[in-house]
Amino acid sequence: MEWRRYAIREVAPAVPAQVRFKPDELVWHLGLEHIASHTGEIPHKHKAPAAEAGSSTIAFDQGNVLYSKLRPYLNKVAVPEEAGIATTELIPLRPREDLLYRKYLAYYLRSPTFLSFASQYVTGAKMPRVILDRFWAHELPLPPLSEQRRIVEILDQADRIRRLRVEADAKAERILPVLFIKMFGDPVTNPRGWRKRRISELAVVMTGNTPSRKKPKYYGDYIEWVKSDNLNTPSHYITRSSECLSEQGVGVGRTAPSGSTLVTCIAGSPGAIGNAALTERKVAFNQQINSATPRDGVDAYFLYGHFVVGKRLVQAASTGGMKGMVSKSRFSAIEFLAPPPDLQECFGNQCRRLCVQNESRLNQTRKLEELFVLITHRAFSGALTESWREAHEKELLQEMEQQARALAVG
Repeated sequence: MEWRRYAIREVAPAVPAQVRFKPDELVWHLGLEHIASHTGEIPHKHKAPAAEAGSSTIAFDQGNVLYSKLRPYLNKVAVPEEAGIATTELIPLRPREDLLYRKYLAYYLRSPTFLSFASQYVTGAKMPRVILDRFWAHELPLPPLSEQRRIVEILDQADRIRRLRVEADAKAERILPVLFIKMFGDPVTNPRGWRKRRISELAVVMTGNTPSRKKPKYYGDYIEWVKSDNLNTPSHYITRSSECLSEQGVGVGRTAPSGSTLVTCIAGSPGAIGNAALTERKVAFNQQINSATPRDGVDAYFLYGHFVVGKRLVQAASTGGMKGMVSKSRFSAIEFLAPPPDLQECFGNQCRRLCVQNESRLNQTRKLEELFVLITHRAFSGALTESWREAHEKELLQEMEQQARALAVG
């Protein structure tokens, strides 16, 4: 039994809600920034008087699925449970109740298959939007409603496990800062009056660089060349870089040994300044990054933990402007707490264990994400409910006939 496919415009046209709000009525205002990528989760509902909505808005209700046509690669799809007002960047799809289950449509629009399709057909460089003619013509697989609900039931279960894992990871991320504050207090206010030392007294500081791109001989596969993206991750350690320097490149590049902390000191915005990660191996790095290699008597994990908790200290040294920047001299002059080495080592031992545990959790999270992608692919290929379909073949055939008649009339 193969599912028929139908264009989105046939089964889920754009139909805003036919509701009218009083000007002073508190209404849910939904913008793209409120919707989480890939999950559609909305952590906080922003409510304000209806009169505050701008002209470029549409009304929605519980019958809509809201799909973001702007930057489709962000994968923002919402299934609202109450009426409200949304930006016109959200398409107010209204699935036909006799053909298409809302949550089935939402899961399909978030699926890797559709995400790949939508990301391919965009127009506009700075503000890429999905090409609507392509969007409306896209054909989605349409099993009978009872099977759609069965698929959603399975995906809901898998998604629930995935979200619990994310919540657990978020809680675990807070352990390291809490441990540091418990042992040493806030490094900004220093309530315990610890002695302070400049970063340059605690570590050897170096700013990275970029060997000339005009000389291909500097690039190869000898040593990783790390960039800011390798620091801004859930891991406490730098991630693998996709680009490497050659042996000749290392001669003009700058490297940091294992046990150093790399810190972003040039970024597109001041808020991105101060991201930090540990090195587990010797690496080269670019000019957006400063390295801090601990001096004798300074624990590497204590130094890293201080950068994590004291990110505000690095940001405070930024020149700001359109781009955030902390020069080597300003970075070196930042004052950190300098508790006795035995206390640093005590913290460092605990921090090291937390970092190892965090890597294990991240591996589990990656496996769950891969499994969810696999389940989603199987769901929309028909493999996920194959045995269930065989047990209900007669009823499903009847539903499919009803669907065909409904579409013929429509």
